[in-house]
Amino acid sequence: MKHYRRIDGTNKIHLHANFCQFLWMLNYCMLVICDCSQIKDRTAIDEDISPEKAEVMFKEALEMQRVGLLMFLGKVNNPLEMRVQRGELFNFANPVNKPNKYTDLASALTISGVAYLLQHEYAHFIKEHEESTPMLEAEADRHGFEKLIQWGMNQPYENVSLTGPMMALAATAFLNPKLVGTTHPDIDNRIASLFATYRDICKKEIPEGATKILIAALAYWSFALQHELPAIANDEDDMTYLRRIRETFIIPIKGKEKII
Repeated sequence: MKHYRRIDGTNKIHLHANFCQFLWMLNYCMLVICDCSQIKDRTAIDEDISPEKAEVMFKEALEMQRVGLLMFLGKVNNPLEMRVQRGELFNFANPVNKPNKYTDLASALTISGVAYLLQHEYAHFIKEHEESTPMLEAEADRHGFEKLIQWGMNQPYENVSLTGPMMALAATAFLNPKLVGTTHPDIDNRIASLFATYRDICKKEIPEGATKILIAALAYWSFALQHELPAIANDEDDMTYLRRIRETFIIPIKGKEKII
């Protein structure tokens, strides 16, 4: 069962609204936290955001991600409906009411992520897959990602075609904290395959912005499971740190976690 969508007897794909809204929230919060944590500590400078404003935005993003899982969880009697409505959930201003570079980029990443999921499903149709196996799902993943790379070449935000699908897969980790697939490859393996495909097609390394937002999402995921990620070493780059998180933290606990 794919938690972010369902297919009915008419072969239509239904994207769950609470998943799409959670994905946007995850993208927005991770972008704000990555940037504003540095601006407020004065280790980075932004002409449009003062350290004081960054402090406020950082705290709001932390609060948004803390309660965001409630928005993600469906009602007990109808899992396709949000348990708590957006207006009831948040007691601070909706960031979309005052668009900024983070809201715009979060929207671009969400569109990219949803497009990737749809291209993945379309791949099953054009390749005439009649069953769901890890091998066929991996084939559909690659097809969807290749289409996104072509689409992303004309987008105003660099690397949106990589980071969007990556964050869409990261968001599913909150639905499946065990990370273990049955008909699909494990979630961490799917993200690793995205990276490998990106290197193969684009002939360059994973951009720093993508690794930083993924690290932030992993920290949020581990927080939701009441775990603490290993700290990054002083001489460790982001990609090396991600590999170490996977080898020493994610792989050992796969299959052992309770469902949120």
